[in-house]
Amino acid sequence: MPSKLTSSLNAFVMGETLILKKYQQLPATHQVLVVDFIEFLLKKNKKQPVTPKRKKRELGTLKGQIQMSADFNKPLDDLKDYM
Repeated sequence: MPSKLTSSLNAFVMGETLILKKYQQLPATHQVLVVDFIEFLLKKNKKQPVTPKRKKRELGTLKGQIQMSADFNKPLDDLKDYM
């Protein structure tokens, strides 16, 4: 048995015409609630910050700026007891 949420989502997918027909079948008091809810969703949508698009990273921008010591792969003296 489909849930109420699934039924509601299916109604949305079926298009605006079906939603309008269902809206028109509601009593006037419920139609006001539907309009209020739509306005609430629109305001909520406007408050969400727009995340700026990140620039594509350019490879090699730090080339030559980072150096490793010559003994980088040499075992550390502090860890000799564990080897």
